[in-house]
Amino acid sequence: MLTPDQLAALRAAAAVTGWPNDTYWQPQDDGEPAEGVYEIGSMDESDEQYPVMTINTASYDAPEFAEKLARFYVAFNPETARQLLAHIDAQAARIAELELEAERNELLWKGWKAKTKDLEHQLAKTHHDLLTAMVCIGERDSEIEDAKQSRYSHITSADVIKLASQISEPVHVWARPNASAAWTLIPIPPGNARGIEYGMASWEFAGPVYPPGKPCTS
Repeated sequence: MLTPDQLAALRAAAAVTGWPNDTYWQPQDDGEPAEGVYEIGSMDESDEQYPVMTINTASYDAPEFAEKLARFYVAFNPETARQLLAHIDAQAARIAELELEAERNELLWKGWKAKTKDLEHQLAKTHHDLLTAMVCIGERDSEIEDAKQSRYSHITSADVIKLASQISEPVHVWARPNASAAWTLIPIPPGNARGIEYGMASWEFAGPVYPPGKPCTS
């Protein structure tokens, strides 16, 4: 990267106007070419030369550098400086654009990480709820199997009605309309078995279940 002083010098060179660019270089020839001495200048449409600078390295015992310096001074003229500055300015604008894009991407990344963390929490909760539901279903299936395997006492509707008249807290019993139907856990409130008496008198029952079975929740 150029220093501020280098940029200032480059802009000063680019600001030179009103004189045509140096377009030629050649050995200085005052009747006889001089080794290590070159001149540079402008040339018009008629090939008329206007020398403006003499490069003399022969005086310092380094004649081989005269041509190199002449080529350099012709190549690096105000127009070249302007083109170089335009390139530097374009690169600076691109760098600023990339920095802005990087900042935007960082913000997106932070937002994505936060969203991922929320999703992980939701997934963990869903996993916990699923395990809870599986345990609950397992308990319910076990209770149903208990009813199937007669681990609960089989009772009649009259027994259920009598039970309702004796309890002070709700209990549950397993019930099914016939032997081919699935068992269902139903509540029996204290002192109230009208549903059993008038609508379920012919059903099969097993129980009671203490404490009441817990419904499965998600």
